Amino acid sequence: MALIAAVISLVFLREPERQNLETADSKAAAKGGLRKIVLPIFLMAFIVIFVSSFGMALFESFFSLYTDHKFGFTPRDIAIAITGGAIIGVVCQIVVFDKLVRAIGEVNLVRMMLILSGLLTFAVTITHSYWLIMAVVFLLFTGFDLIRPAVTNYLSRIAGNDQGFVGGDEFLFHLACKCVRSGFGRNLF
Repeated sequence: MALIAAVISLVFLREPERQNLETADSKAAAKGGLRKIVLPIFLMAFIVIFVSSFGMALFESFFSLYTDHKFGFTPRDIAIAITGGAIIGVVCQIVVFDKLVRAIGEVNLVRMMLILSGLLTFAVTITHSYWLIMAVVFLLFTGFDLIRPAVTNYLSRIAGNDQGFVGGDEFLFHLACKCVRSGFGRNLF
């Protein structure tokens, strides 16, 4: 598969022409990488990435344990919930994400999805019907699935000529989340 991907990339991919874009925050352009991370315009977005990635990963882990322990969910039920939520989330990214961003903006979309995800996470603990749990989990995954592209879109808009910085640091915060949750998650249940 890697060989096929390499051949396709050699044949079809070309470096785009670079345009000299203005950076939204002029202070950011003059600062180095580590000093840019702590600028509020970038830092808050990176924190949202870290927290939402961490929360989603922990929810996926604990959802399986919780529903098995409380409701006797089988691995099949858990797979339906997680896979169904992921499929609906992808469909929403394709169908409604752009419309939502144009209507309310990236920051408002992130805020709304964080609030919705928090409420739905609580709703899982008080829901007792199989189909109601499935519906809540499907909506919860959809909310989480809209957060990351909204933050990425926001960062791309404000980064200007710093696209590499933003992309690299976005990956850095995802990686840091994986490291922290591995050590943290095993102690929570």
